[in-house]
Amino acid sequence: MKYSTRKRRQSLEWHNLNGCNVAATSRQFGVSRSTLYRWLRRYDPDKPSKPLRAHSRKPHNKRKPLWSKHHLAALADISARHPEWGRRRLHWALAARGWHVSDSTVGRMLSLVNRKCPVCRKKGFHVFPSHLLRRDVISMGFTYPLVNPPRRSKVHASKKARDAAVREAEEIIRSEYGEREP
Repeated sequence: MKYSTRKRRQSLEWHNLNGCNVAATSRQFGVSRSTLYRWLRRYDPDKPSKPLRAHSRKPHNKRKPLWSKHHLAALADISARHPEWGRRRLHWALAARGWHVSDSTVGRMLSLVNRKCPVCRKKGFHVFPSHLLRRDVISMGFTYPLVNPPRRSKVHASKKARDAAVREAEEIIRSEYGEREP
């Protein structure tokens, strides 16, 4: 259960006013003793405006992956050939190829491949012919993909470009038909 900073501060002030009894304070506010001790460590009566909110539990360092796109593509190939295999069998297949990683690492890699295959560029499933095509193209010495995917063009021109086009059209109309007074 999360407690607001106001409730934390209120319980600590009550704690200080009523004899600094941790057991009585925890009963009064329905907070465990360990939580109350943690709040007391953070609380400074000389600086009552100091925040009492919870600290982040996010890790400071995130582990870097041990694989490259080449490894993901190899795993995607094997997975496309044998879609019924799980992480353990895929681990054995990679170990037979000489790449020794744990089956939990293979599971993490497989979840990445299932989110978006680096070969098919599809979500959730593999198209095995695209894996074969990729392997054949690479064996011929070309890079894959052969053509960069087309970029989306802007459908609407910007406001300035539209205004300029309108002004140019008005000038052409004026020059052709002459300026007419209403």
